[in-house]
Amino acid sequence: MVPVDRRILGLNRMNQSARCRRLGTFLIIWFCTAWLVMASAWAQVGVTKGYKAPLYDPQTGRLKGYIAGAEARPILKTGQLRLINTTATYLNDKGDVALIIEAPESIYNLKDSTITSAGNLTVRSGNEMFSITGTGFLWGQSKTNSTLIISNNVHTVIRRPSNETNGIPARVTAGAAQTFDITAKHFEYEFKSGVALYQGDVVAKDGDKLKLTAGNLRIKLLVESHQVQNVVAEQDVIIDLKEKGNDGRISGAKAVYTVAPNASAVVEVTGNATWQIKQSEGKADLLVLKPKEREFTAKGNANLKLLSRSLLATPVPKPSKVAGAAFDPLEISSGEIHSRPGEVIFRENVAAIQADKMKLNCGWMRVNLTEDNQVEGIVAEQRVVAELRDKDETVRINGERMVYTIQSPEERIVQFTGQPNWATERFLGKADNLKIDLMQKQFEASGNSSIKILPLAHRPSEAGGAAASGATNVFSFSEEPLEVLSEAYTVKPGAADFTGEVRIQHPEWSLACQSMHLTLSLTNNQVQRIDANRNVVMEQLGRPVPDPQPRPTAKAKPSPLIFGNLSASNAPWKLTSDSVVAFMAGNGSQVEKVEARQNVVMERVGTRATGGLIEFTTADQLIRLSDDPVIVTAKKVKIIGSTKTVLILDNLKNTFSAEGPFKLQMPPELINKPKAAAAARP
Repeated sequence: MVPVDRRILGLNRMNQSARCRRLGTFLIIWFCTAWLVMASAWAQVGVTKGYKAPLYDPQTGRLKGYIAGAEARPILKTGQLRLINTTATYLNDKGDVALIIEAPESIYNLKDSTITSAGNLTVRSGNEMFSITGTGFLWGQSKTNSTLIISNNVHTVIRRPSNETNGIPARVTAGAAQTFDITAKHFEYEFKSGVALYQGDVVAKDGDKLKLTAGNLRIKLLVESHQVQNVVAEQDVIIDLKEKGNDGRISGAKAVYTVAPNASAVVEVTGNATWQIKQSEGKADLLVLKPKEREFTAKGNANLKLLSRSLLATPVPKPSKVAGAAFDPLEISSGEIHSRPGEVIFRENVAAIQADKMKLNCGWMRVNLTEDNQVEGIVAEQRVVAELRDKDETVRINGERMVYTIQSPEERIVQFTGQPNWATERFLGKADNLKIDLMQKQFEASGNSSIKILPLAHRPSEAGGAAASGATNVFSFSEEPLEVLSEAYTVKPGAADFTGEVRIQHPEWSLACQSMHLTLSLTNNQVQRIDANRNVVMEQLGRPVPDPQPRPTAKAKPSPLIFGNLSASNAPWKLTSDSVVAFMAGNGSQVEKVEARQNVVMERVGTRATGGLIEFTTADQLIRLSDDPVIVTAKKVKIIGSTKTVLILDNLKNTFSAEGPFKLQMPPELINKPKAAAAARP
């Protein structure tokens, strides 16, 4: 064995250790370099520029769109992609672009094709007619549907072209289109059903014509055809109408706003619907509004207030002097109300009232309005009951049809047809037709008309009054109101005129003629004078009363036999002439004097009197005949006067007298009767 130097052995060990250290350092450097190279390679593979991927319908496998981004970055832990400048395109069944979603940054889930982001979002339709913006969204897709949810700051703009062809909107510039604008806190949209839900502080505007606010808003939104079919708003709904001349506010629990192609928008409001439009306000169970046509229909417990001048007011003063009280609201309730420019129509159980001036009930009514919403006419039909009041009196009228017209501030006319009957404190009347001039307080009736004149105070005659004690007034009105029948009449304060088959029918007497004028007291409505003309026939019907007693100062003298029948006070008589004037006593309950003129004929119990003038006074019960008077008694005794003769019959004394020349003609049997009686004596 050869010995080895220990120094040599030590040197060898040192060399081996150095080599090992150099090898380890090399391996570490190589490993780090390889790892960095591999990591760099992996990083270069995960970032994609200009990313674009197709989207397929899970159920049919049909291509339904694309998702793209300027840059796609994988999220390894979740298997998602972070897309920068995201664009998602959705295609319709024809392959055209229906919807485009854009976001600065989003997360795309490769497993279920959902897109989410906490940032801003823009959604628009293919033809730019529809757009939505918001903050924070989720685009989810399933086998059967697609859903878009926006968390905050939702703003939708839907542009509708002003002219459409076959229901398809034309591509137009922004200035030529009408916009439907919606803002809300939260938004959800189902693509298949087309239903969009807006929640929280919802505000919807239809151009410059309409503004709607609500808690929730549900829209039938057809993205592919770019149309809004209907809008359902709930929770404290308020609709403000902005169009000039049709401004107002509508509120309710729920509103349905419907828009159809080539048709006007319709708004239906339910849940205690109320509205204020121009100078009117109302409420109903259901309100249907057409803003473009300026029409609305209210149904169910419908009520409307029209701020209008009083229907029975005096002529309207100048605007600067008009007091608030001059514009009392006309309040109308009915089962249904339909309003359109210039008129409002009411149906079913219509009831109208204007302060303390008018009440009206009927089955149907139309109110005609001026441009400033003032009432210029009313037409009411079906069992009309009206009550018209002013400071002086109240008129109550029943009829089938009423027409109220304001022809001028000084002329307001109410016309009734269908056999109306009417009543005031002064009159009771009925006719086929009735016309009332409210300002002049004049009533005109025609066709089978009649009226009762009601005195405001009845004072019976006292002893020693107008009628002498013991005298019988053959023209007493007793306790009955004076009733006049005619073909037509006109009544106004202080006067009444009648034409055509005029008749006064009293239990004790009657009067008929072709025309009549009554003079009435303005204070108590008593008849003061009766003027009857043309074919006048006046009759005393007779009554079972004792013969009048002689005056206390006169000596009782029996009436000659030839005049006894003519002066019998309780016998009926008949008077005809061309004209009769009756003057009433001060208390208005009795006739004081009667004058009959021209072609006068008076008949009583076989006695006939004629002449140009007959005067009868009730106080002294004297009948005076003049102007060629002639009396023919039942026994053929004839008394003939001249133009200067007055023949006088005294009912109280049962006597006859004359003023002026007259002739007496007696039949031979009356002349010879006394001689024959004398010759027969023994």
